[in-house]
Parts: sequence; structure tokens; C-alpha cells
Amino acid sequence: MQVNKETVIHVIIVGMVFGFIQFVQAKPVEVILPDGRKAILNDDMTWQPVDGPADLKHRQPVTPSTHSQSILPAAPLPAPADVSSNIVSTQQAKPTLLVPASDVIEMGQQQDVGMYEYGGVTLTVLAPQFVAGQLRLPTRMSNNGSEAVILVSLKLSLYDHNGHLLLNDNQTVWTSIKRMPETYLRSGVEKEGKDIAFTVPPSDKYYLQMEISEVEHR
Repeated sequence: MQVNKETVIHVIIVGMVFGFIQFVQAKPVEVILPDGRKAILNDDMTWQPVDGPADLKHRQPVTPSTHSQSILPAAPLPAPADVSSNIVSTQQAKPTLLVPASDVIEMGQQQDVGMYEYGGVTLTVLAPQFVAGQLRLPTRMSNNGSEAVILVSLKLSLYDHNGHLLLNDNQTVWTSIKRMPETYLRSGVEKEGKDIAFTVPPSDKYYLQMEISEVEHR
């Protein structure tokens, strides 16, 4: 396409008139040429007709990259969990007794404390008594074996009502005199043994752990 000299001069004048506008606005401006055609003036002083092939290329607008990362607002933190229901009041919690398997001794009880067997001997611990500053436990034993018994010894642990250990002890509840058969615990016979005795502070309740540690036969 050929452009006459008059048209070029007119475009230059129009460009100067709108130069300031282009400088401030920094964007293409549409103008009308003397022959009635419309043209676009770009911000780099190039121009092109609105209709028809372009004489000069105009700049394409720059669009943001589709790969740019947006900054999203941080998600709100979750509300703290209500842990009040998991808190156990120390006033309501019951103390745990650190007592091994044991028998309960309650002062004033009428029933036997417990029964133990070892080496053919059955030992029954009777109801407790507190006499002269001592916790006393009467005993009875029977010989279920075929031989006479001349010695029965016990291994004992006594705890207070809170489960605190008071003492460990070894006691003998049956002793015979050698070569005196009348003192033996004969087969099939039941007799009273010696009392189990503890010198401890008085209390309404104790815990007793006991085992027959030795049985000697004749």
C-alpha cells in the first residue's frame, strides 16, 4: 500500500498533538485520517490502520504468566481441642495400693484371715487380735501327709491400711522336740500352732502377704 506525502505529514502532526496524551496514558490512541480511514497510534510512535493490512506492527499487550503462583491466605488454625473432659481430679482419684497378692486383716472381723498349704501341711490363720501392743494371728494346722511334721516356718510381709510396708519377718508356728514323738504333728492330726505376732502401731486394717517357707518331716 502506498501512502502519499500529505497523509504522512498529517499523521505526524496528529502524533505530536497526541504525544503528551500518549506519554501520560501510555496506551494506543485511535485517530481519523484525512481520507476518512481510522488508524491506531501506538505508544512507541508507530501506527497502523484499523482496517486492512498493518504497515507497522504494534506491540502486543503483555499478559501475566499463567505459571505465576498466587499467594493464598493461610488457612485458619483449628480451634484447640477441649481436653477438660480428659482431666481427672486428683481429689476423686483413688490411691493405688502397691501391695502384692495378700489377705486383708480387719480388726473386729470374725472370719479367718486365710488358708495356706505346703509340704502336706494345711495352715489356717484365724481372726486377728490386738493384745499388749501386738497384732496377733492365732493359727491351726493339720498334717495331710504320711510323715510326722516337726517344723513349720513362715515368710511374712505386713502392710498398713495405705499399702505401706511395715515389716518383713520370718516366724515359726510349729516346732517339735526331736526324739519326743508326743510333740510331733502326726499324720491326719490337727492342732493349734503358735500365734503369728507383729509389734506394730494399732490400725483398723492391715494387709498380710504370707507363704509357708519350710516344712520339716520326721
